[in-house]
Amino acid sequence: MDMMTFTNYLLLGLCVFTMLLVWSRNWKRKQAYYEKIKSNPDNIRWVKQNLSGVDWRDLKTVSERFQLPLLQAKQLIDYCKTQNRP
Repeated sequence: MDMMTFTNYLLLGLCVFTMLLVWSRNWKRKQAYYEKIKSNPDNIRWVKQNLSGVDWRDLKTVSERFQLPLLQAKQLIDYCKTQNRP
């Protein structure tokens, strides 16, 4: 294997590693933000009060209110539904 091929493989590996590192850090940051929202009782109360019963409307409302992706908005709604009613 000549030096140019080795360098190309090395650079390709570094690019893949960097992409995975950035993705991982971004995912962890989103999870930390979700946990912060989930741990605040006022947020849980707001979600419980503003559920309309229509899934897509609830997802959109929670997602826009807390700036969450739809998956985490769904997780927050499910978490709120499992909590005891105040």
